[in-house]
Amino acid sequence: MSETSTLIGRRLRELREARGWTLRELAIACQKEAGTLPPFTETLLSRWERGPAEPRASDLAILARGFGVDVADLARAAAA
Repeated sequence: MSETSTLIGRRLRELREARGWTLRELAIACQKEAGTLPPFTETLLSRWERGPAEPRASDLAILARGFGVDVADLARAAAA
């Protein structure tokens, strides 16, 4: 598990919990933004939060829109 995936995962969880969202609620918000792309599942989001998997740049853009933040806000976790 890379340091970048750990930092991004931590930031995802921080944003989700600040909104009082479950993984399911985040998955729904992201799926609305993703449209017809493959679904954002609770399992996938959990793997990103825990760090075994890392979202692609296109996934980060969808996550940012789902949270209503700029993608730089998610990326800053990796640069910290």
